[in-house]
Amino acid sequence: MTDRPDDPERIAREAADWVVRLNGRAIDTETIETFARWRRDPQNAQAYHQVESAWSRAATIGADRDIAEATRAVLARGGKRGITDTVRIHALAGALVASLAVAAVLIFLGRPTTYVTAVGEQKLIRLADGSRVHINSDSSLSARVDTKRRELELERGEAYFEVAHDPSLPFIVETNRGRIVATGTRFDVDRRDNETRVTLTDGRVRIYDGPDAEARPAVFLRPGEAINLGQTPHDRPRPVDTEVSMSWLSGHLVFHQTPLAVAVAEMNRYTNRKIRLDVSGLRDAEVDGRFEIGDVDGFLGAVTALFPLRAVKDTDGGITLTSPT
Repeated sequence: MTDRPDDPERIAREAADWVVRLNGRAIDTETIETFARWRRDPQNAQAYHQVESAWSRAATIGADRDIAEATRAVLARGGKRGITDTVRIHALAGALVASLAVAAVLIFLGRPTTYVTAVGEQKLIRLADGSRVHINSDSSLSARVDTKRRELELERGEAYFEVAHDPSLPFIVETNRGRIVATGTRFDVDRRDNETRVTLTDGRVRIYDGPDAEARPAVFLRPGEAINLGQTPHDRPRPVDTEVSMSWLSGHLVFHQTPLAVAVAEMNRYTNRKIRLDVSGLRDAEVDGRFEIGDVDGFLGAVTALFPLRAVKDTDGGITLTSPT
């Protein structure tokens, strides 16, 4: 059987071979240059990293007392051993480590990588295809990205995608409420409860609304438009203020005629000091302002100055906004 150019088993074997060769005592310039060319492929580089990690962990085997005793017993059963036999034993040990590493890489290559952020934490990651993903607070994203596929799932929270252009390999983001397909563009996906909001800032995306993904005709967004997936009746694309909706990327939250209840919910995404709104008559009162992410005190100072509210500290560390009387 001929190996495919992107065959994971072949790549894992090559990665293991490179680890063994580069851990030898003599390495010439030509070998280093050949390795550098091989490693330029993102999938090769990823496989090499996994094998190298497995190799490093296996280096501690020799320090294991039980394994050392077992090795001496094997040598004793065979009588005297010379230098050639010792070299052979080390070679077999290296082959065993390489085999284990190949198995580990094959498992790894078939498994998605999961990225998780805690409350108040954000991450910027670079995928194997060159795409970048900004992951917002309290989010979870799994990704399978290599030379054959670009498949991601936003399990919770929010992420902003800057997709490397590749018309031959669609970039697919799944949520529980639909599928977003792109080849090279920038867009945001915000998954909350039973609804997913998609906002396009640049390029073009194809969206399939609903849990059955492609059961309905695709919807296309234009830059500066957003759509909510999972609504009944189905939502339509609408213009949005991307400076407001994407302000979290700059470490701020911008509110423009934002209902107070919505502003409170946004602030709560970034802190464990939860704010509770105990004045139903002010839930729709409009808030305008720019706040640093996590600046609970600044937000409380602004809204208590703007509205007839007072902030009361709760026993669990949270704050309740209530009537001053």
